[in-house]
Amino acid sequence: MVELEGPEALCMMKSRTPRAAKLRPDHQAKLVPDRRGTMLVPTPMLVARALRQVRRGRLITAAQLRDRLGSQRGAELTCPLTTGIFLNIIAGATEEALAEGHDVTRQGRVADVDRALIQR
Repeated sequence: MVELEGPEALCMMKSRTPRAAKLRPDHQAKLVPDRRGTMLVPTPMLVARALRQVRRGRLITAAQLRDRLGSQRGAELTCPLTTGIFLNIIAGATEEALAEGHDVTRQGRVADVDRALIQR
């Protein structure tokens, strides 16, 4: 087995399925019991709608986004795993749309509190 480094390694992780196809508007959010309370398992479209509500030029952490989603749906917490996966899918779908020449307006930005932001 050959191990790749640098840009070649990133190319190997590219999905065969377009990310926009993974947004799946037909899925429904679920409220499931958890030992910590009721947990919301969001859908990709629910996360995307919540991101669109972030005002232009503002930052939001994934934890704040999960808190907002949970409180809107009457849950004590929101699944961090699925929220993170869906944030990745949404970011990939946005990049694909930009690469195809679509006019995509990015309104907000999700930041990780444990990492520094890149200054641009």
